[in-house]
Amino acid sequence: MHRILPVAVLTLAACAHQKIAGTEIEDNTDTRAILDVMSKYRIAVEAKDVSGITALLDPSFKDDGGTSGADDDLDYNSVPTRLSERFAKIDNVKLDLDIRKVKVENDIASAVYHYNTNFTILSLAAVSSPKAQKTDSDIKQMSFKRVAGEWKITSGI
Repeated sequence: MHRILPVAVLTLAACAHQKIAGTEIEDNTDTRAILDVMSKYRIAVEAKDVSGITALLDPSFKDDGGTSGADDDLDYNSVPTRLSERFAKIDNVKLDLDIRKVKVENDIASAVYHYNTNFTILSLAAVSSPKAQKTDSDIKQMSFKRVAGEWKITSGI
Protein backbone atom coordinates (compact mmCIF):
# COMPACT_ATOMS: atom_id res chain seq x y z
CA MET A 1 0.00 0.00 0.00
CA HIS A 2 2.88 2.38 0.72
CA ARG A 3 4.07 2.03 -2.88
CA ILE A 4 0.64 2.90 -4.29
CA LEU A 5 0.21 6.13 -2.32
CA PRO A 6 3.26 7.94 -3.81
CA VAL A 7 2.23 6.88 -7.31
CA ALA A 8 -1.33 8.14 -6.70
CA VAL A 9 -0.02 11.47 -5.38
CA LEU A 10 2.25 11.90 -8.40
CA THR A 11 -0.62 11.05 -10.75
CA LEU A 12 -2.90 13.63 -9.10
CA ALA A 13 -0.15 16.26 -9.14
CA ALA A 14 0.41 15.68 -12.85
CA CYS A 15 -3.31 16.29 -13.49
CA ALA A 16 -3.32 19.57 -11.57
CA HIS A 17 -3.39 22.61 -13.83
CA GLN A 18 -0.34 24.83 -13.74
CA LYS A 19 -0.92 28.43 -12.67
CA ILE A 20 0.91 31.49 -13.91
CA ALA A 21 3.35 32.45 -11.17
CA GLY A 22 1.84 34.73 -8.55
CA THR A 23 -1.73 34.27 -9.87
CA GLU A 24 -4.62 31.86 -9.88
CA ILE A 25 -4.75 32.06 -13.69
CA GLU A 26 -4.36 28.77 -15.51
CA ASP A 27 -1.11 28.68 -17.48
CA ASN A 28 -1.84 27.75 -21.08
CA THR A 29 -1.36 29.15 -24.57
CA ASP A 30 -4.67 31.05 -24.60
CA THR A 31 -4.30 32.71 -21.20
CA ARG A 32 -0.71 33.69 -22.03
CA ALA A 33 -1.94 35.22 -25.31
CA ILE A 34 -4.69 37.16 -23.50
CA LEU A 35 -2.17 38.49 -20.97
CA ASP A 36 0.11 39.48 -23.85
CA VAL A 37 -2.70 41.49 -25.50
CA MET A 38 -3.40 43.21 -22.17
CA SER A 39 0.29 44.02 -21.75
CA LYS A 40 0.40 45.51 -25.26
CA TYR A 41 -2.71 47.53 -24.39
CA ARG A 42 -1.06 48.89 -21.21
CA ILE A 43 2.09 49.86 -23.11
CA ALA A 44 0.06 51.57 -25.86
CA VAL A 45 -2.00 53.54 -23.31
CA GLU A 46 1.12 54.76 -21.52
CA ALA A 47 2.61 55.80 -24.87
CA LYS A 48 -0.71 57.39 -25.90
CA ASP A 49 -0.40 55.22 -29.03
CA VAL A 50 -3.86 55.32 -30.59
CA SER A 51 -2.89 53.20 -33.60
CA GLY A 52 -1.32 50.62 -31.27
CA ILE A 53 -4.56 50.40 -29.28
CA THR A 54 -6.67 50.25 -32.44
CA ALA A 55 -4.56 47.36 -33.75
CA LEU A 56 -5.55 45.34 -30.67
CA LEU A 57 -9.29 45.81 -31.31
CA ASP A 58 -11.70 43.65 -33.25
CA PRO A 59 -13.97 45.53 -35.71
CA SER A 60 -16.93 44.47 -33.51
CA PHE A 61 -15.43 46.47 -30.59
CA LYS A 62 -17.94 48.47 -28.51
CA ASP A 63 -17.49 49.95 -25.05
CA ASP A 64 -19.95 51.99 -22.99
CA GLY A 65 -17.27 53.41 -20.71
CA GLY A 66 -19.04 51.91 -17.71
CA THR A 67 -21.72 54.59 -17.71
CA SER A 68 -25.28 54.93 -18.98
CA GLY A 69 -24.45 58.14 -20.88
CA ALA A 70 -23.42 57.98 -24.53
CA ASP A 71 -20.77 60.72 -24.28
CA ASP A 72 -18.01 58.26 -23.32
CA ASP A 73 -19.10 55.36 -25.56
CA LEU A 74 -16.58 53.98 -28.04
CA ASP A 75 -16.84 51.72 -31.05
CA TYR A 76 -14.20 50.52 -33.45
CA ASN A 77 -14.70 53.44 -35.87
CA SER A 78 -14.73 56.16 -33.18
CA VAL A 79 -11.66 54.93 -31.26
CA PRO A 80 -9.00 56.76 -33.32
CA THR A 81 -10.70 60.15 -33.03
CA ARG A 82 -12.04 59.81 -29.48
CA LEU A 83 -8.81 58.46 -27.99
CA SER A 84 -6.72 61.07 -29.83
CA GLU A 85 -8.92 63.79 -28.31
CA ARG A 86 -8.64 62.27 -24.83
CA PHE A 87 -4.88 61.71 -25.04
CA ALA A 88 -4.35 65.32 -26.20
CA LYS A 89 -5.67 66.47 -22.80
CA ILE A 90 -3.37 64.32 -20.64
CA ASP A 91 0.30 63.54 -20.14
CA ASN A 92 2.56 61.33 -18.02
CA VAL A 93 0.19 58.37 -18.22
CA LYS A 94 0.96 55.40 -15.97
CA LEU A 95 -1.35 52.37 -16.11
CA ASP A 96 -1.07 49.36 -13.84
CA LEU A 97 -3.14 46.26 -14.59
CA ASP A 98 -3.68 43.48 -12.08
CA ILE A 99 -5.37 40.66 -13.98
CA ARG A 100 -7.45 38.66 -11.53
CA LYS A 101 -9.17 36.08 -13.72
CA VAL A 102 -9.08 34.88 -17.32
CA LYS A 103 -11.85 32.73 -18.74
CA VAL A 104 -11.59 31.15 -22.21
CA GLU A 105 -14.38 29.28 -23.95
CA ASN A 106 -13.48 28.28 -27.50
CA ASP A 107 -12.93 31.57 -29.41
CA ILE A 108 -14.39 33.91 -26.75
CA ALA A 109 -12.55 35.04 -23.64
CA SER A 110 -12.77 37.54 -20.81
CA ALA A 111 -10.37 38.91 -18.24
CA VAL A 112 -11.34 40.54 -14.96
CA TYR A 113 -8.76 43.10 -13.97
CA HIS A 114 -8.11 45.89 -11.52
CA TYR A 115 -6.59 48.98 -13.05
CA ASN A 116 -4.88 51.93 -11.48
CA THR A 117 -4.03 54.86 -13.69
CA ASN A 118 -2.23 58.11 -12.94
CA PHE A 119 -1.89 61.00 -15.36
CA THR A 120 -1.48 64.74 -15.59
CA ILE A 121 -4.37 66.81 -16.93
CA LEU A 122 -2.98 69.41 -19.28
CA SER A 123 -4.30 72.91 -18.77
CA LEU A 124 -5.94 74.68 -21.68
CA ALA A 125 -4.88 77.99 -20.14
CA ALA A 126 -1.42 79.52 -20.14
CA VAL A 127 1.61 77.27 -19.86
CA SER A 128 2.33 78.63 -16.38
CA SER A 129 -0.96 77.25 -15.03
CA PRO A 130 -0.62 74.40 -12.56
CA LYS A 131 -1.33 70.96 -13.97
CA ALA A 132 -3.64 68.66 -12.08
CA GLN A 133 -2.68 65.08 -11.23
CA LYS A 134 -5.47 62.55 -11.55
CA THR A 135 -5.70 59.00 -10.27
CA ASP A 136 -8.39 56.53 -11.19
CA SER A 137 -8.87 52.89 -10.26
CA ASP A 138 -11.59 50.30 -10.61
CA ILE A 139 -12.31 46.72 -11.50
CA LYS A 140 -13.31 46.05 -15.11
CA GLN A 141 -13.77 43.19 -17.50
CA MET A 142 -12.13 43.07 -20.90
CA SER A 143 -13.67 40.79 -23.53
CA PHE A 144 -11.87 39.13 -26.43
CA LYS A 145 -12.56 37.21 -29.62
CA ARG A 146 -10.12 34.95 -31.42
CA VAL A 147 -9.82 36.02 -35.06
CA ALA A 148 -7.58 34.02 -37.42
CA GLY A 149 -5.72 32.60 -34.41
CA GLU A 150 -5.17 36.02 -32.81
CA TRP A 151 -6.98 37.42 -29.77
CA LYS A 152 -8.64 40.83 -30.30
CA ILE A 153 -10.39 43.07 -27.75
CA THR A 154 -14.17 43.41 -28.20
CA SER A 155 -14.88 45.57 -25.09
CA GLY A 156 -13.54 46.69 -21.76
CA ILE A 157 -10.81 49.25 -22.38
